Amino acid sequence: MGEPWLEADFGAAGAGLALVLLAYYVVGEPLLGRWAADRLRRRRPSDPAALVAFYRLTVNCLWASAAVVALVVVVEPDLTLREIGVAWPQLPGGVALPIAVGAFVGVAGGIVAGLVIARRGATSSAAAPPEHIAFMLPATSRERGWAAGVAVTAGITEEVVFRGLFLALGIGLFGVSPLLAAILVSAVFGLAHVYQGAVGVLGTALLGGVLAALALGTESLLPAILLHVLVDLRSLLLVPERA
Repeated sequence: MGEPWLEADFGAAGAGLALVLLAYYVVGEPLLGRWAADRLRRRRPSDPAALVAFYRLTVNCLWASAAVVALVVVVEPDLTLREIGVAWPQLPGGVALPIAVGAFVGVAGGIVAGLVIARRGATSSAAAPPEHIAFMLPATSRERGWAAGVAVTAGITEEVVFRGLFLALGIGLFGVSPLLAAILVSAVFGLAHVYQGAVGVLGTALLGGVLAALALGTESLLPAILLHVLVDLRSLLLVPERA
């Protein structure tokens, strides 16, 4: 595992802000996400602007979380950007390399398959989108633009929060091992997506584990950010149209 997270040092101010953000993702985000998703399900059949409003709320909340991470770095003079993974990646070694290669191959294959399906216009009910995300898939060009913005925003901000600050918090403040920190952070990551149901929680938790291994193995958030953005673009855009 890489060194930056092992060297993270938190004082009272930075730890307090980080713990508030962690509490939000354990309690507040699941409640807010479920409320927003239920509201979208009710409103979307009759309100053409409902999905864009959902996307806008998502983007605003994500960037607000990233702003808290930036504030933690500002108030903690001993906490550097490198210690939360904001650095150029190192050559991955150990188990991180096969995980990274397998993840990228899998995502790239999914994207290619999605492009082929989209080109052929395969929108039959036999190729319906996954049920746990079908309610938030775009149908218009404006919605697709916002969906792309959500994918890029989530890829950047969620990596900075979860694989950056929260991994550093677990290892540097609580003193747990990188492996245990990755497991706990991945569980919180899955919980933050409770609005997608049990399938979504499990899927995002597993994805979080892959991203944590990639970040720790390369000592950088950049590969994880790239993979995260590709996964979200694949999920939101390269899927059969909603019925």
